[in-house]
Amino acid sequence: MKKSILIVPLTLLVLGTAACGNQGSTDSSTSKTSSSKVQKKAKPKTSSKATASSQATSTSESSSEASSAAPADRLTTMKQAVQAKVPGAKFPSVYSAATGKHLNVQAVGDSSNYGLYLSEGSQLPFNDASLDGLVAPIAIKKTTYGSAAAAEAQINYRPQQAGLPKVDVGDNLTATEEGAAGSTYLTWEEGRWSLSLQASTINGEDPLPLAKQITTLLSQEMLPVPAGHGAISVSTTTTNSRNNTVTWREGNAVYVVSSTSPLKALQTAIDLK
Repeated sequence: MKKSILIVPLTLLVLGTAACGNQGSTDSSTSKTSSSKVQKKAKPKTSSKATASSQATSTSESSSEASSAAPADRLTTMKQAVQAKVPGAKFPSVYSAATGKHLNVQAVGDSSNYGLYLSEGSQLPFNDASLDGLVAPIAIKKTTYGSAAAAEAQINYRPQQAGLPKVDVGDNLTATEEGAAGSTYLTWEEGRWSLSLQASTINGEDPLPLAKQITTLLSQEMLPVPAGHGAISVSTTTTNSRNNTVTWREGNAVYVVSSTSPLKALQTAIDLK
């Protein structure tokens, strides 16, 4: 009986010790597994969407930088050059050069009295020495006088004369017609502006088609508003001289846009800013 009693406790002791060992092993394994899971959760993951978004942002930024670094168009470049030399100078907001040609500009004078000469050809630097204002097809000039009255006296305003035959020039306007020295003149008024159109009868020129083109243009576009009066003088005769003029007053200053083309003279005056 005594031997049996001693064997039983020893057996239980061995089983208990084994159980404790297994429990420790399980706890250790659980701890390692848990630690491994924490490390995996802590490890940052790179999302494919995040990568794509990052790449798109980088591409967008590069595109934006390229866009901001792109050279300005020719008109903007010339305008900036003009206004750097002549602060406040009026310059066309729109200009279309002929295919294969570039706008070139020569500027002289200062803010009170200046001349801008616009021509087309191969691309030249602003105020290039080869540019000649005398032969440029478009000129924009400003002249400042001592008083508004002195400036107004420079405007060759031509009101219609009574008793002359009348011609319908479109847009509900009528012009008076007068013949003199081998030419026919049509004269009419729009607001503060007088318009005089000359055609050569010797060359068989008819002034009416151009007159209707002008009234159509002015029904769609607005000329500068003169302080007093403005005067437009154009011709159907094609020459190399700038004999088509648009003249008006602002304060003590008189502006004159002249061109070899009547419609170009008008459109340039309309687009001046």
